[in-house]
Amino acid sequence: MNPDVIVVGAGPSGSSTALLLARSGARVLLVERSRFPRDKACGDGLTPRGLAALARLGASIPCQRQIGGVLVRDSKSVGLKALLSWQGAPGGSIPRVDLDAQLASAASNAGAILRDRTTARSLIVEDGQVRGVSLRSHSGLLETVRAPVTIIAEGSVGALARHAPVAPVRGRQAMFAVRRYYEQVRWDDSSLFEIYGPIEAEGFPLLGYAWVFPSSGDRANVGVGYFAEYAQPKLLRNLLSNFEAILCRSDPRFAVARPAGRPLGAPIQIGGRSASSQAPGLLLVGDAAGLPNPFWGEGLSHALESGALAGQVALKFLGGASPLSSYGEALATRDPTYERIAPSLPAFYRTARQRIRSLAALLSLDRPITRAVFALVNAEPSPPLRLAPIGARGAEIAAAAHAAEQRAQRIAERDRPFLGEILRQLRSDPRAPGPVAPLFLAAQAEISEAPLGSPASQRIAVSLELTRIAAFLVDGLDVDSQAPGADRCRGGGWLAATLGLSLADRLLARCFATVGRLPESKREIAADAALEIFEGLASESGSAAPSERSLSERLAAAAARAGARFCGATEDRAAELAHAAAMASAEANFDRILARFRVLARTSPHSLGRRSAGGNA
Repeated sequence: MNPDVIVVGAGPSGSSTALLLARSGARVLLVERSRFPRDKACGDGLTPRGLAALARLGASIPCQRQIGGVLVRDSKSVGLKALLSWQGAPGGSIPRVDLDAQLASAASNAGAILRDRTTARSLIVEDGQVRGVSLRSHSGLLETVRAPVTIIAEGSVGALARHAPVAPVRGRQAMFAVRRYYEQVRWDDSSLFEIYGPIEAEGFPLLGYAWVFPSSGDRANVGVGYFAEYAQPKLLRNLLSNFEAILCRSDPRFAVARPAGRPLGAPIQIGGRSASSQAPGLLLVGDAAGLPNPFWGEGLSHALESGALAGQVALKFLGGASPLSSYGEALATRDPTYERIAPSLPAFYRTARQRIRSLAALLSLDRPITRAVFALVNAEPSPPLRLAPIGARGAEIAAAAHAAEQRAQRIAERDRPFLGEILRQLRSDPRAPGPVAPLFLAAQAEISEAPLGSPASQRIAVSLELTRIAAFLVDGLDVDSQAPGADRCRGGGWLAATLGLSLADRLLARCFATVGRLPESKREIAADAALEIFEGLASESGSAAPSERSLSERLAAAAARAGARFCGATEDRAAELAHAAAMASAEANFDRILARFRVLARTSPHSLGRRSAGGNA
């Protein structure tokens, strides 16, 4: 056989790659060292993102259960703590023994040649380029197979990836996990992924969690995992045994449950980057590339996505349309989390290890920070702000607003990439106020014909975006909830308040540094806008009567007032625009916000009348 592509490993990433390639007419050799059906150490859980990736592949694999969210429990008492629900589509549960076999079968049916019980012994590298692999069949027959493209999909334990000619990665980490099935579990009507924390070893907390995931029928997938520089097999077995004992003793659903089979464990490589995922003639996908979620270790969705992406890149390469190196660029564009987070993972894990008890308590609350942390489980790439042209200057407003939002994000995450990820998730929180830079710029467009997006205008727009998130964090605080010492566990509401205040303080410091180089008159505009926003929050603190204006209304009014003042409008005219912006802030769509903003600005009781041509933008 003379394949176009050799795929080593028929797990979710490899089979998804082979399926896409074979369906498109490429000659694919799919190599698997085991025989199907075969089991894997895995939680069997697919997030909504993972199920969406399966749907895009066109693979019809039914879920055993639909999963609506994550239930956080205390690991010692198995008591309920909080329910964190996914927005929109549910997740699902599919045992790996079924998922892998059906995906490999789909690839074979599409035309890929599946050779099971075949081991890839080494890569063939000539002049710095991978030309194929050396194989050994189950009967011991040695064979060399060449192909223009080789794809490694062996998971975290394969030998090929360790010896592949790819760039080394600073900050590469690992999670170690072990799981076992239980039968005769008395499930109730709910179908949720259950996370238990914190987990401890001889009284010392570990950075990790235990889980109970519903499986088929009366079965449950029970496991424990933790982040560490190296594995301790005895510790893993003890952690699982201790957790199983707590479940069977304290959880009535496990009163008559029995273990089914022996525990299975495996490492999970984390912290891959686009540069470490490719070489001439070679692509790495899924766990082999270190692509599991760096905060939770979930890898199925990333395996399916990266497998499909590698297949698309390989097809273009075979057709002469683009080089294989475009895979790294596409991977970073698809989910840039890896590029931003990988270098800082060691420092993040060290800090999180010291705060794990508090972090476990934090997950029991419904706070902006909590929702943002949970959203990282199923993080989708954040879409850039896009506004359809409205009027003659709509496109100009959209471009300048997008630039300001992106600049604010870069400033916020400059020295703490993890906080940047939290901010990205806060931005997509449906309860968070939307970006205010468009209203600031639209107010300028209403007052002056001068071009938007000058350096001074951009600095104030950026400062308003930083202030927006800071205000949202402070607005969602509840410092009186679960004060430290209440249950000898620091965390909960107190930790949410501490993290919220810390992040808000950092954002405001960046805000002040951004406008500090402006002329005094322009600096005063930004300072007055921040004061207008935070004075409203301060007036609500300790007051039984809520403010007449919501945070969104205050932000919109302050941004519009600042935009009008920036262009030299009178205070009366600035107040009219602020009033119109506050009324428009209830709209959920920015195209509608700006359209309504323009209508209200012209029909308010104190009409603007003729547009002023004065002011410097």
